Amino acid sequence: MRAPRPTLPDADEAARVVRDALDHSFSVLEQQLAEKVFNTSFEWTEKGAIAAAEPGNFRPLANLLEYHPEVLGAEALALIAARLRGEFKGKRGQPKRKLFERSFNYCLALELPTIQKVLRAHYPHVPATKTWAIKIAAIVFHLDELKEQNFREFLRGRHRPRHRLP
Repeated sequence: MRAPRPTLPDADEAARVVRDALDHSFSVLEQQLAEKVFNTSFEWTEKGAIAAAEPGNFRPLANLLEYHPEVLGAEALALIAARLRGEFKGKRGQPKRKLFERSFNYCLALELPTIQKVLRAHYPHVPATKTWAIKIAAIVFHLDELKEQNFREFLRGRHRPRHRLP
């Protein structure tokens, strides 16, 4: 005979446990915001301008040349010279998207394994399923029913959000 399936703990209590654990760690959503701030300041350094120029965006390099020419080194000046001579060939294809350019659903999906680990650690008698982790994530990140359904569809590979009917 099968053992009875354990009952799930109170969802609000589990959400509080997960929220406390995520508050003590550097979450993916916080990392997304930090990257956004860092990238805007990184463009004003020589390395940032060179990194932006390699795929073909010379605007940060031009800004440095115009406003802070003293920070440009030999590599940056060589890139500018190659562009002026028409010899520059940028990297082909789309660059890898930064975390801050990704959707909220993408970042939330990156948090799910962490949420499952926290649930496993605090509730070892209950299987930490993906469904339970999604329910807890919906409470922790204040997702309404529609956003939770959109997130589930995102995880299934359907990226078109559902819209409410009038």
